[in-house]
Amino acid sequence: MVRSAVLAFLSFGTLLAALCATTPVQAASPLTVGILSAPVMGYRDANHQVMGFEGELAQQICERIKRQCIFVLQPFSTNISDIRQGRIDLAFSNILVTEARSREFVFSERYMRSVSYYVGNPNTQPKYRSTRVAVIKGSVHAFYLQQNHSAAMEAVVYTDISDIYAALKRGDVDLVLLSTILQLGFLYSDESGLFDLIGNPIESSGLAGDIAVAINPAQKQLKPDIDQALRSLLTDGSFNRLNNKYFPFNIY
Repeated sequence: MVRSAVLAFLSFGTLLAALCATTPVQAASPLTVGILSAPVMGYRDANHQVMGFEGELAQQICERIKRQCIFVLQPFSTNISDIRQGRIDLAFSNILVTEARSREFVFSERYMRSVSYYVGNPNTQPKYRSTRVAVIKGSVHAFYLQQNHSAAMEAVVYTDISDIYAALKRGDVDLVLLSTILQLGFLYSDESGLFDLIGNPIESSGLAGDIAVAINPAQKQLKPDIDQALRSLLTDGSFNRLNNKYFPFNIY
């Protein structure tokens, strides 16, 4: 009787072990990662590969946290909206960490410091009408102009960064207000030589601070791994190599 019970128990254990060995462990689903579509930050090359500082940074972080990622290049406001609505898991989108955004999203440790600047043609600034200033929808710059509205400045809101600079070239707007990194990306790529930084860097009124990965709160468990990946990129020199590939100065 006892011998039969032992044999039955061992047979059950063998069967259970076999089932465990043959049942595959379900792989984690791919992460959808929003990348800012902008010169220097995110674009696709002739081979349709994701390039740009934030594009390549996102790829390296996905490799280090050992997750498959699907990259989508889209405007800033779309990345913000998609994180908010849970349509994407991560956003590398030049997102400035603010108190208000920290109540909505989970943020990684910083990967860049940012200040803001105006860009325009120094020789064609208006004297007898309000200055038309282009800003990105949903950005801290749009909020800044809204809060500091005056008759001297008129905010013109765009969704896409490429549309902003096209408007500047056409003369539809007089100035563009964005982070310095994005402005320099435009100035480096523009061959006209007509445009330049205007005035001094703006480091107050919420227009300066840390840029970090925005994480969908439903994926908040990813934060420690992403932070560790960022630290490892900094310590092994990979971040500096990527920095130097796209910028002639330290952005960290």
